[in-house]
Amino acid sequence: MPYKIKKQKCTQSDGDKGTYVLSYTSKKGKKYNNCHTSKKKARGQIAAIEGPWENKMDTTIRSLIREILSEDVINERQTAAAKARSIVAAVEKIIGNPASGECRGSGSKHGAHCRIRIDNIKSKKLDLETLAKKSVELAFKTKASVENIGQANSGTYDTYQVTEKTGDIHNIVFTGGLTGGQRGKGYAYEETVSNNLKSAGAKSEVSAVTTGTDIFVNGIGIEVKGKSARFGEPTVIYDFSNKTFSPSPFIRSKENAQIVCDILNDSGNKQLHAWVRSIKRSWDKMYPKNKMDFLDRRIQPEDWKIMKPSLKQSGPKIPMDVTKILDYYKKKDAHYIQIQSKGLYSFDDVLGLGIASFGQAAGSMGPYIVPQIMNSGGNQVLRASISLSYTKLPNSSMNLDNPEDAQKFADALNKK
Repeated sequence: MPYKIKKQKCTQSDGDKGTYVLSYTSKKGKKYNNCHTSKKKARGQIAAIEGPWENKMDTTIRSLIREILSEDVINERQTAAAKARSIVAAVEKIIGNPASGECRGSGSKHGAHCRIRIDNIKSKKLDLETLAKKSVELAFKTKASVENIGQANSGTYDTYQVTEKTGDIHNIVFTGGLTGGQRGKGYAYEETVSNNLKSAGAKSEVSAVTTGTDIFVNGIGIEVKGKSARFGEPTVIYDFSNKTFSPSPFIRSKENAQIVCDILNDSGNKQLHAWVRSIKRSWDKMYPKNKMDFLDRRIQPEDWKIMKPSLKQSGPKIPMDVTKILDYYKKKDAHYIQIQSKGLYSFDDVLGLGIASFGQAAGSMGPYIVPQIMNSGGNQVLRASISLSYTKLPNSSMNLDNPEDAQKFADALNKK
């Protein structure tokens, strides 16, 4: 039978949304249009209709393979070119300057992604994560979410994975002169704090890299966090062979994630390991020939719908030692942390400001980690959600948002 797979929005019989339609006419002349969530699943239905490949590898099947492969190659190239034009046009409209780019298919060296070059931007407050999201929304007239998944499609630049409401995923990589100075959504607030200190006469510089502390003032390091900041909610992987957690290779801040994984691994919590094993048992029951060796990004939404009723979405609460966070910041040469609307706290009060200690303020909150299965980029992943929300800290007696306090900080620097 002739088959045709077309990419278009559709609805399955159970009400779930799909992105591919398989059309064919049965031997009895009945026409079918079946909705699937991926091209792979649509092809799987073809295989099921035709029967086992080893028994029916005849001329019809061979011609079907050639037809699908040749059609896929042509469609992929045409779709990639059109996609690139749409995204580039959207980027240019948003940043107010020229851009260029191309979209590459899954067969490319670094996987399917769109690489967009930008060298200038009118608004420095627009971070790359927001730019990726807005560009896709404008290009395809949709609503979307975005996640920085690290250098998944490049050895140099971060990938911003934008997921439409329909489930379509766009991996966006920005290159060019602009990208080196971008630090994400907190960048604008870092500039604000740095400018306050400069106005007070301090020599303040915002770091151009994410591996160092955010601001350096005469050799003093200051971490800066915006209003909604948390220590993190990193994506992690669980290895069933050695019963350990490790950072996902696609995340941006592996240092944060490693601290979290160390806490989980050192906890010795039996309920924690029993919880991840329950997920494995549910998976292995569905796929006995493809058993789960790692709990990673493999669980798709349709799989999770089947697994979820018999599982707990969250694992047990694991107590968190705040000193590990302090050690992390100290390795970045940070002496203080400025939290928007809360104030300035010390890791090491080298200037003798007499302000609140971050360790004491955060430690009194009894922070903990909750591992849980969450949606990310269309698939279900294991994330370690940390209860330490900076906005719940008691207010500090000094706040660099205030010009008077910025002046006090600058005066203390001069006395040093």
